[in-house]
Amino acid sequence: MREAFLHGIDLFSPPKKAILRLLAEYASKPEEKEALINLCSAKGERRRGVEIRMHAHCSLTHIAGSKLYMDEIVEEHTGLAELLLDRFPSSKPPFGHLLSVAAPLQPRYFSMANSPLAHPNIIRFAFSVVRYTTAKGKRREGLCTTWLEQLSQHFLNSSSPTTQVHLKIFFRPTRVTHILLHSSTSLTSSSSPQDFVVPQDMSRPIVMVGPGTGVAPFIGFLEHRAALDVKSQGNGDWWLFFGCRHETKDYLYR
Repeated sequence: MREAFLHGIDLFSPPKKAILRLLAEYASKPEEKEALINLCSAKGERRRGVEIRMHAHCSLTHIAGSKLYMDEIVEEHTGLAELLLDRFPSSKPPFGHLLSVAAPLQPRYFSMANSPLAHPNIIRFAFSVVRYTTAKGKRREGLCTTWLEQLSQHFLNSSSPTTQVHLKIFFRPTRVTHILLHSSTSLTSSSSPQDFVVPQDMSRPIVMVGPGTGVAPFIGFLEHRAALDVKSQGNGDWWLFFGCRHETKDYLYR
């Protein structure tokens, strides 16, 4: 069970309405069952003038179910853990039933920011720690980037770190659809996606646009080009355009 909650179930993304219906089924308090039914209903229900209290600072009455779901679950990014532990603690569904409908924890993908030619035993990637405040004042943090930040603290705070951190990773090519610009200035896309990799022909001109951490794969492209003997092929012109909102936070590669 511990393994499932730690590595299998997505506890922090907004749950589907099917999970809310499950929570309503096993809620022992009438007011919590009522609130959950309204959250997962398609049109909302006017049930005997019941007042639904989602949290201490929000009193909701007679609001359409779909809008209530969007406002309180999707827009507020309310996760399953918060629903079970904070908002609807009387709901105690059987673990097996919960596991059958809960969303699996999805992998997070990051682009390599280095070339295997220059650093064959190293993988570099860039990330921004996700932190934001919802419209109702809830403080939220990204699950994966916050975890990565915590793992990184020892290395950032020590000049000679000795602790080893083991991460489970896998490689997956990035698939993109190529946009072709013709002489007539009309734009068309290729019929099938292709791997997002450094072109084999280094003499071709390339324009790269990577704002924020989106610049990471292009840093790897440039490092790969530098590691090759491109002079024998002829140097094509490569342009990299980068922008960020906060220079002190997001200007990662100066």
